[in-house]
Amino acid sequence: MSLKVESRKIGDFLKFEENNNYCRAVKTALSGQTLVCGQVCSSSAAGKKQVLVGTGNETHTYTMVAVPTSGTFKFRLWHSGGYWVETAAIAYNAANTVIAAACNAVLGTSAVACTGTAATTMALAFSGSGYAAKYQPIGSMDIQDSFPTLSFTVSRSVAAGVARNEVQTVDFGAAATGGTVKFGVHIPQTGIPPSGEWPVVWTDTAAWSATDATYLAAIQAVLDQVCGANGIVVTAKAATDTDLALVFTFSGTGFLGIAHPVLDIDTSALTSVTTSTWTRTTPGGAVGAQLTALADSIALEAIDASAADKTGLFLVRGPAIVDADELVYGGGDPTAVAASLLAIGIIVQSEAARKAIAV
Repeated sequence: MSLKVESRKIGDFLKFEENNNYCRAVKTALSGQTLVCGQVCSSSAAGKKQVLVGTGNETHTYTMVAVPTSGTFKFRLWHSGGYWVETAAIAYNAANTVIAAACNAVLGTSAVACTGTAATTMALAFSGSGYAAKYQPIGSMDIQDSFPTLSFTVSRSVAAGVARNEVQTVDFGAAATGGTVKFGVHIPQTGIPPSGEWPVVWTDTAAWSATDATYLAAIQAVLDQVCGANGIVVTAKAATDTDLALVFTFSGTGFLGIAHPVLDIDTSALTSVTTSTWTRTTPGGAVGAQLTALADSIALEAIDASAADKTGLFLVRGPAIVDADELVYGGGDPTAVAASLLAIGIIVQSEAARKAIAV
């Protein structure tokens, strides 16, 4: 991965921007935030920009392909300050406390906890200040001395951020009294197509019924035909007549934990209904501690709002193309973050979104 953090300046990561600064705006960074250029941000309840945070600690597991009998190795790890560091040499049979001490000597006190031993498998949990609940780039090992023929594998065994299911609500301008309704579902596929949307599959028609349970069952049945059993679950909206509003939760296999385009609806055959309004009640995707956090902006300069709210320059909308290797992700799954940026016209270029820099 090519990193240019030492030379990062305003717009380093920006590859293309249409209409001369069309995408830029001065926004307020929320008090308590320290942002760097390229920082991916979300909005607080008051609309102020803040670091996109994650929950849960990253754990990276290093597994030796064969058991070493001598020699040393070094870890190359990502520092919260924005650069790679290398540990001192670690003995081939070092205990987990020794491994952790070597890592923390270069990352900072209590940055990493370790389970396992150097001879077989080492799991590094990023749990300290500047590392907890943050998405971390995967490091590497430099195997030295007398076991150059050995190799290792490394995996992100636990990723920061938690999956949240998409919830959408449709409100009708008038209560239905008869007829049928059908829905267009954007079926998830691997990757993002050129159009930015997944293909739409329409359900069969569901017949209206004066009995709410029967009406909901009819809608659920046609959804199941295109989504699989309970891929999308329909329920009544709380404290609202079922004929006036419906709630759709994307919680089944292939649908849970990711962001979804709003469902399409055909009410032309639904008696008395002439209008319908969709609301993304809960955006889906990998999120952090803030339950409504989605990536919606990128800091174009370093902003120190640690003491009080402070204004700064942000990339807030498209059309723009940015280099994922240059972005700074505070938490959550980079693929989901890229998808939410795409929703506002910012394209995260290349699969490097999976190699995001943590802060």
